[in-house]
Amino acid sequence: MRTKPAAVGRRRPSGRPGVAWFGPFVLLCAPGGRQAGREPCRTSVCPAHKNASGAAGRDEVTGHSAPCRGSHPLRYPVRRDLPDASARVHPSAHTRAFARARGRADARRRASVLRRARTRTSVLRRARATRSRRPSPVRARPVKLIVLGAGPAYSDRAGSVGASYLLVHDDQALVLDLGQGAFPSLVRTIEPSRLLAVVVSHLHPDHFIDLVPLRHYLRYEFEPPRRVTVHAPAGLARRLDALHDEPGFTAQALDVVELAPGVRSIGPFELEAGLVTHNSESYAFRVRAGTGAGAGARGEPGFVYSGDCGRADDLRALIRPGDTLLTEVAFGPGPVPPGAQHLDGPAVGRLAAATGVGRLLLTHLQMGFDPEETIASVRAWYDGDIRFVWPGDRLEV
Repeated sequence: MRTKPAAVGRRRPSGRPGVAWFGPFVLLCAPGGRQAGREPCRTSVCPAHKNASGAAGRDEVTGHSAPCRGSHPLRYPVRRDLPDASARVHPSAHTRAFARARGRADARRRASVLRRARTRTSVLRRARATRSRRPSPVRARPVKLIVLGAGPAYSDRAGSVGASYLLVHDDQALVLDLGQGAFPSLVRTIEPSRLLAVVVSHLHPDHFIDLVPLRHYLRYEFEPPRRVTVHAPAGLARRLDALHDEPGFTAQALDVVELAPGVRSIGPFELEAGLVTHNSESYAFRVRAGTGAGAGARGEPGFVYSGDCGRADDLRALIRPGDTLLTEVAFGPGPVPPGAQHLDGPAVGRLAAATGVGRLLLTHLQMGFDPEETIASVRAWYDGDIRFVWPGDRLEV
């Protein structure tokens, strides 16, 4: 931006430059042609040569009667408090100083970039090292459901087997119920002495009677005999002993533990038992892989088995949103005869919709009822994943 000159330079002896102030700049001029490092003055507005021209009839605006014939060095800043020409810094010295300053600034900038890069690299390396030392989060493996039997107390379906469901997790197995004809399927699937336990929902023969062949297998196939734990309602051992009219028959191979409402750990499984309406002591179960408070805090879905149940609302306390529900639907699309103490499709559908189960598995269908009609009666209330299970089915739950 052009500014008005603040003052006119002093006159100098012949051959020495004049001085003119232009804001923060000083213009040094010398009369007479081109000199080293100087440019001839080509302007008629030159305060530095105003008094040097000596011509009469000066222009009122420029103060020149003729174009200036002096010469100027390139403009560059000098100290205002030292107007003498000797106080100026030579342009080449200024350029060299500026180059050195810019070089130092560039060096500092590069050093700063390198320091930040090293810092980021160091932080990333420490983070990676910390992650490598940190234990991996525990991810629950799925529980496998193998259907050994899914039939009711009697049936005309070929291959119908009493209720029995094998749960496997980390090569450890638990059986829920062991009804009539289930033992052959069990022994073909897993070596029975490896079972963690058999859990019996209630003392009707279509849910526990194949404990007899299991007891014989453990007693006579091994020397010494092997043993398996059985969790069951009170009175199981007495019933099995009475069946054979042999006191101590059950205790020769089976360790019977009485069930009660609440939570218990069986190997890697957490088993929650709850009373339901059926006979004098009937249980439904919720099973989840992983025991302890940490596993429960993760809120992982579980597997709920109804056993035989005559009132759907009894199952609500066990079911969590997202659980897999395996439930009896003995009377198909319904209705259930008075006093039968079983469930039908509409009751199961309402329960599944109200509790938000993730998947609904149907079982224990009585003779004479159609599976497709039963599914349709359930779907009228629940639009999630629905299917029947049959012997030999394998699923992840």
